[in-house]
Amino acid sequence: MTTSDSTAVSLPDMLKAETAERHHIAERHPIQQQLLKGQLSREQFADMLEQMLVVHRAMRVALTALRNGCPAFAPLLHDDFFQDIRLEQDLRFFDRDPNAVVALPETQKIAEHIELLGEAEDEALLGWQYVLEGSNNGNMYIARAVGQSLGLTGHDGLRFLTPHGEMQRPKWQQFRADLAGLQLTDDERGGVLIQACQAFDAITCMMDGLQRFWDN
Repeated sequence: MTTSDSTAVSLPDMLKAETAERHHIAERHPIQQQLLKGQLSREQFADMLEQMLVVHRAMRVALTALRNGCPAFAPLLHDDFFQDIRLEQDLRFFDRDPNAVVALPETQKIAEHIELLGEAEDEALLGWQYVLEGSNNGNMYIARAVGQSLGLTGHDGLRFLTPHGEMQRPKWQQFRADLAGLQLTDDERGGVLIQACQAFDAITCMMDGLQRFWDN
């Protein structure tokens, strides 16, 4: 890999700017608004966690393959960022079997896409990691609303939403710094951006699917 033009905007700043509209659309999704207002039922919240587990199981496999193939990416892909185990713990708290999760079609499509990126050891997968890890910033506020509405105390049921606890801000700042420090070509940076945009679009689509599931 060769370094991009040193005068170029940093990769995390580029991602933030170029995905801003998609980020806004995702935040305004009815399910996200219901989460933030503590309006989802216990069963609906567990349903959402199930779909996120499918995504994050695929991410663990794909990111591990990328890390093994490209050691330079290891700081961005250490096990502390993997969310599948936390999701399994949350689901068991809500009396759901993590091994009996049925993916919605939209979720399955996401998992298959992530798997292909992992098999190719494609650095563009970092775009998905940027979106999913960045979502933890807003999830801190969602956790408070969900905890209050469902009567949850401590971490039980909320581990996915609060993976880093009080260290969320420092963890995110370090993630951004590590991402900015990568030596990527302009084409590679463009690939990361494309995947970040696709991640926002796909997750919004998944939430649409979840809403249709509840409406039927």
